[in-house]
Amino acid sequence: MYPFHPSLVQQCLCYNLMADFYKYRDPRLHIHYYKLHFQCMQQLMAKTQGIPGPSFDHKRRQDQALVRFLHASPGTPAIDVYVNGEQVFDNVSYQILSRYLTFPEGEHEIEIYEAGQTETPVLSGAVSLEGDEHYTFAVGGTLDNLDFYEVTEAQEAPADAAMVRFWHLSPDAPAVDITDEEGEVIFSDVTFGEVTEYAELSPGSYTLEVRSAGTAVPVMTLRNLQFSGGQAYSVTAMGLAEGTPRLETLIIQP
Repeated sequence: MYPFHPSLVQQCLCYNLMADFYKYRDPRLHIHYYKLHFQCMQQLMAKTQGIPGPSFDHKRRQDQALVRFLHASPGTPAIDVYVNGEQVFDNVSYQILSRYLTFPEGEHEIEIYEAGQTETPVLSGAVSLEGDEHYTFAVGGTLDNLDFYEVTEAQEAPADAAMVRFWHLSPDAPAVDITDEEGEVIFSDVTFGEVTEYAELSPGSYTLEVRSAGTAVPVMTLRNLQFSGGQAYSVTAMGLAEGTPRLETLIIQP
């Protein structure tokens, strides 16, 4: 029997509804939400069909790392990703999270090109990978000021708690606090590019408010987030607080 992943199912349904809603109203938003729906379905299929990935019980050699990429730069065209001179992903659109690939531990050179281009990378840099780790590398910032933003993913979680953290990838949004429905601060003063430590929350449904740090001024409200025990979540803010694509969140799991 295949495992059930309620948070991914909910996201897939939500993106599909939004794509249908904008189909004849706004073609740009229709395509945007269709891409998110497609990406979400890929993640769901990978989990339910047992495709190798970063599940907590995944077995691999101790000297290998799992690496994936997230296009988190608003306004930047689709990208191609090269590692050590070899293309590993092509035509990755904004807000799309790639699948994992396995690399040996050590130094690796990453180059990011606009899709279909090979002359001058828009971003490049060396990264150091440790064996037996899961990495997500976000290509973030704006096109004229791109950078890599790296996080390591949890590989275990307590069965009776959800592990939740916040990743700030909106280049023009202020530092923020994240509060629960009662206004209790869960994460404070999170700046652009920063990812918080995991907080252990009781499984269930949450409404979180993202506020300008040190104030009660809301930046965005995240309603009906479903967190399950034994699971880890990165609530990732992307987009622009002022402008388009607008500020929104993507829930990422290991």
